[in-house]
Amino acid sequence: MLEPLHLDGGRLWLVLPLCASIAVVYKTTKVRELRDVPLAALLLFVTIIGGMAVVVASLYLLITIFIR
Repeated sequence: MLEPLHLDGGRLWLVLPLCASIAVVYKTTKVRELRDVPLAALLLFVTIIGGMAVVVASLYLLITIFIR
């Protein structure tokens, strides 16, 4: 039977700094003015975290419906 990977709370929080660093580096290479980086990186960070939350919730729902 398929079992989801168990992650403790400490390791899961490491996603936040990873997404923040990806957002800052990506937006630093894309914006024309350096003063636009913080807001653009924040919006990208929220978008990444929101997208990941939607994927996690969808997969959890699928596992709950079809496996259990």
